[in-house]
Amino acid sequence: MKFDAEPMSILDKSMKWLCSGKKIHISIHDASGVFQSNPDLKLHPIYKVHYNDFCNKAKTTCAGLRFCLRCKACSIRKAFSVNEMYVGRCYLGITEIVKPVVLNGRKICVIYLGNMTEEEKLPSIKGMIHKACGITGVKENLLLDALEGTEKVGKQDIEQYKEIVEVVSHLIRQTLLNYMKRDRTEEMLITAAGSGKHWIIDAVENYIRAYYDRDLKLSYLSKLYFVNPDYLCRLFRKETGKNFSEYVNDIRIEKSKQLLTGSDDAIMNIALQVGYNNVTYFNRVFRKQTGISPGEYRKVLKSHGNGDTVL
Repeated sequence: MKFDAEPMSILDKSMKWLCSGKKIHISIHDASGVFQSNPDLKLHPIYKVHYNDFCNKAKTTCAGLRFCLRCKACSIRKAFSVNEMYVGRCYLGITEIVKPVVLNGRKICVIYLGNMTEEEKLPSIKGMIHKACGITGVKENLLLDALEGTEKVGKQDIEQYKEIVEVVSHLIRQTLLNYMKRDRTEEMLITAAGSGKHWIIDAVENYIRAYYDRDLKLSYLSKLYFVNPDYLCRLFRKETGKNFSEYVNDIRIEKSKQLLTGSDDAIMNIALQVGYNNVTYFNRVFRKQTGISPGEYRKVLKSHGNGDTVL
């Protein structure tokens, strides 16, 4: 994944401290928009998705990404259905603690604490990985190697990590309650205003920045936010002025420009790195946006020395 540095909120700093010295990872699925509008709860992108080595490798194919997003959608539905913390395993055997946060009857978010493997279940985990890789096409050795980077836990460890989830949940709830008490209103805190952009579109853009190099579909993301795919498609165009594929192409071309000026990689390799399996199509899209081919772009930038020319 590729994220630029952003200022850290109180919530960011707290989660970073709680995970310090551990291989666990905490992520929060926004279900309300408050993480966009409230400065004390604003999340760095790495805390909005499952950002760790194992999960990243599991998403290296289109099918792998689709399975992971489908698994997450199921866990979100279950969280708000049971309305309490639970411990589960994803389709690859990785253990996660999942907790929904609900305030005054409103669904605020789902907290995930994951990147854990239960040592006693390691043989079955490897069996699950083998089976899944046969379906998704992800290289099995990549995931088996990535297991070394997960937190090895027993039952007692999980109980301790549940306490960390409770701390994060308490911080979120208390922050919202403090704002509600100060402003004497509930709606101001639950409704996302922030940048003026609809909070779901803000979340979708975050996924695009993370997975622009894969076959990401808007329909996959609609399931994470319980909205109709057609509605999300219309909303996306309304909020961004572009359809989903145009927006993804814009991100890919910008990333390809960085690679063209910052590396000597072959153009075919750069096309693959930004998500184009067909170099001819990549050339066509690049020329449409810049007026010149990728090769010409690189030549122009090199002729100007350090590549400060903007095309």
